[in-house]
Formats: sequence, C-alpha cells, structure tokens
Amino acid sequence: MKSLLRFRLSTLLMIVGLFAVCCAWYVNQVSVQPSQKIMHVGGSLAMSPTITREYLVVDVNAYRNSMPERWHAVVMNPRADISGRVSSR
Repeated sequence: MKSLLRFRLSTLLMIVGLFAVCCAWYVNQVSVQPSQKIMHVGGSLAMSPTITREYLVVDVNAYRNSMPERWHAVVMNPRADISGRVSSR
C-alpha cells in the first residue's frame, strides 16, 4: 500500500513538473521578442572581407546586458531616431 502511494505521488510530481516546463516554454515563446532577425544587406561591398553574404541572421538581443567589444560587427537601423521609433521616410 505504501509503495502504491509513493508511485502515485511520484507520477503526479512528474506530471506537474512537465506541465510547468511546458507552460514556461510557451510563455517564453509568446511574450519575448524574437532574438534573431534575417536582414538584407544588399549589394554593398563596404564590409566585403567580413560579410560576404547578401542576407544575415542578426541577434537583436545580443547587447542588452553588455557592450560591443572590439572587432564585433554591429548592425544599426538607419531610420530609427534616438527614442527608438522608426521614422516613415
């Protein structure tokens, strides 16, 4: 009888843990901004030794908690003003 109760309790704890992990994953996927963005570089040869592709996958959250270091390639939006709003040119 005691082993049956222990089995049921462990099964219940595993189900609750799995449910919590699934809920946390879902909330993370829905509420967080995408961390990567595909950007079109165009035909510019300005960064030709470093960037050789026409499209780049950019991590948009890379510098939220740290500053860029030397030799990092930084992508900026030229149409954004200081407040972060994109202008409609």
